[in-house]
Amino acid sequence: YASVIENDASRYRIRNNGNTVVVIDEFKDCAVKKEKDCQPTTKHHILAGRSFEFEKQAGREYRFTLVEGESSKKLDVKG
Repeated sequence: YASVIENDASRYRIRNNGNTVVVIDEFKDCAVKKEKDCQPTTKHHILAGRSFEFEKQAGREYRFTLVEGESSKKLDVKG
C-alpha cells in the first residue's frame, strides 16, 4: 500500500500510488457546532493510480476510516 495524503488549506486528497484498492469507509461530513447536522455517510473505493478528494469547508469536520488491506486508521479532518 502506498497511500499519499495531501492536506492543504482548502482541499484534502488521498492518492493511491499502490497496486491494490484502498477504501475510505464511513466518510462523515458534519458541522462542528451541530453534531446532528451531517451529510449521509458514504464509502469510497480508490482504485490503483486514482485519488479521492474533497473541498474543506469552514465549520465542518470530516471523519472516516482509511482501510489498507488488514490495516485501518481513523482520520479526522477539520475544515
